[in-house]
Amino acid sequence: MREGTVHTGSPKMASDRRRFLQATAGIGAACIVGVRSAQGQEPTEIEDWNDLDAVREAPDDDYVMVADVDETTAGYDDHVGTPTGGWNPIGDLDRGQDEAFSGTFDGDGHEITGLQTDRPDEHFVGLFGVVDGGTVTDVTLTELDVTGNEGVGGLVGLNNGHSTVSKSRASGAVSGDGWVGGLVGLNGKQSDSPEVRESWAHSDVTGEWWVGGLVGQSIGVVSASWARGDVTGDTRVGGLVGLNGGEVWGCWTDGDVTGDTRIGGLVGMNAARGEVTASYWDEARSGQSEGVGTEDGSGTDVTGLSTDEMQGESARDSMSALDFEETWSVQTGPDDYPTLQWQATDDSDDDDSADADDSDEGDAAGAGAPDEDTADGLPGYGIGSALVGIGSVAYALARRRPNFE
Repeated sequence: MREGTVHTGSPKMASDRRRFLQATAGIGAACIVGVRSAQGQEPTEIEDWNDLDAVREAPDDDYVMVADVDETTAGYDDHVGTPTGGWNPIGDLDRGQDEAFSGTFDGDGHEITGLQTDRPDEHFVGLFGVVDGGTVTDVTLTELDVTGNEGVGGLVGLNNGHSTVSKSRASGAVSGDGWVGGLVGLNGKQSDSPEVRESWAHSDVTGEWWVGGLVGQSIGVVSASWARGDVTGDTRVGGLVGLNGGEVWGCWTDGDVTGDTRIGGLVGMNAARGEVTASYWDEARSGQSEGVGTEDGSGTDVTGLSTDEMQGESARDSMSALDFEETWSVQTGPDDYPTLQWQATDDSDDDDSADADDSDEGDAAGAGAPDEDTADGLPGYGIGSALVGIGSVAYALARRRPNFE
């Protein structure tokens, strides 16, 4: 077992700060849900590629997937198979679109299979090009093949502003020049504070600089997430994050990581004001003896483990900084790496889908869905807007950080 440099700040202060961030962000999110519910606004349903493509026409609206989509689903040839370059990412000023995606997109556990986009000369490429102030949750991408220039991710090219990507997963291949990640290419620009949490990527990721198995570069928060697959680049290459200037905590990775300079099993480079804590990497599988390739930040607390130590019941003791009460589950029969509890819930729901109609309440709670009983608690936009403002301002003040570049 190999341990990195231990951050000397107060663990209690860091823990309290994370709780404060989550609470203030939660106030805003809960109020938005309540206000929209009170006003009778229902999300637009997505059941095929035509619906998915139409999201770009109203990027500030709310959407929910109601079916899986793949190569056999209506609209695939029109929007993925036939056009030059394949899928046109949703939300990006560079492609003639009016604005970034700023609404909510709930995949509701449904799969998007066979997403292909080949745009080697374009920035911010993925299912979404740019998400700014939006929420993307519970999206599953399988068999994806995404190529771009800078800001390339399987799900989101640029996750900007106070955006959140949560409970989402991607598997396939992602490649580009810089800011390349299996799920998100660039998590924040300058002093933004976006978040990627409880998500994962199992993809082969290839780039030149700032390349990560989950996120290429982050100046926001990456928490309770994992990444697997081969990660290859030249400089600032990490199994989870290529370059970190924000916060990474409660994560693990086991991908094979290769590069020339500033290479780490978990993070390639921890830049000024960056902090990496309570995280783990598989030394043998990554081929890296250092969890963080270059340390310029405020501190790290990462631990290298063997494969056996990270799998099965052994993980509970070896990876004790992870929250196995509310967030993570050990995997046995056969032994495997820890998984997120929402994954186990989703997999169970898939197996028991025939009984879904009889267990709506339990399924919603297990998937972390918002409480639908908020409609009678908000008398219109006045109180809701005020509380959203309180949550947003408090979150911004707590997370404010100057540009580290």
